[in-house]
Amino acid sequence: MENSKTGTCMTRIKELPPLTLKRQIGGTTYIVSSRFSEQAKEDMVAKVKRLILSDSGQ
Repeated sequence: MENSKTGTCMTRIKELPPLTLKRQIGGTTYIVSSRFSEQAKEDMVAKVKRLILSDSGQ
């Protein structure tokens, strides 16, 4: 059974437009865009945690 708070949060995330971050470092401007998959099985926090643990060899 899905938690209603989680379901609501994921629904809101799916409706958001892509996030874009523009940052200038030195003489270079970096533009980063991110999107959320409607088929995602984990939220962003869980994914970042999994990637960090995987990279650290744990």
